[in-house]
Amino acid sequence: MSPSIQDGEVAEGQQAKYLPGATVTFRCHPGYTMQGSQEAKCHPDGRWVPAVPSCEPALPCPPPPVIAHATHSAELGANFSSGMAVNYSCQPGFSLLGASSIWCTATGNWSRPYPRCAAGCGTPPPLLFAELNKEYKNWTEFPVGSTVKYSCRPGYAKHPQITPAVTCLENQTWSEVKKFCKRMLGGCFCFI
Repeated sequence: MSPSIQDGEVAEGQQAKYLPGATVTFRCHPGYTMQGSQEAKCHPDGRWVPAVPSCEPALPCPPPPVIAHATHSAELGANFSSGMAVNYSCQPGFSLLGASSIWCTATGNWSRPYPRCAAGCGTPPPLLFAELNKEYKNWTEFPVGSTVKYSCRPGYAKHPQITPAVTCLENQTWSEVKKFCKRMLGGCFCFI
């Protein structure tokens, strides 16, 4: 028996006649979500195992969540169906933490985690000549006034008069990065 699926189709394995052991993969049309297994196998008695899935209308999502100190790209009163994305940006003075986009899932919920906007600075700048000290590597929020320290990468030496650090300033940007590590040439290095 030929498998058929309302509001969907056989995506892989379509044949004129199916022999026992034949496998097919189903997909739903846009705007529908699959209930059941995506794949089925022809049983010797002519049944499909597991049973052929059904395609149900995807649930719409409610308006995008309100995130403190953020605005999103969605139009007021818009309808949101499965797969639609919304981008967030933070208001001046706040830094974005996490991904800037969320999307409407087939279950009618917005994907998680939601982005956040925090007062302070985002991730400190990556540097070619130095790396963040281990204690800061998993941090995502840095309040105003926070100072983070760096260690020189291999092949670089610390400048004796410059502190290897940056500070989160009142304007939520990092202080200027000074060249606190210099490349060593042939085992020697010079600071000018």
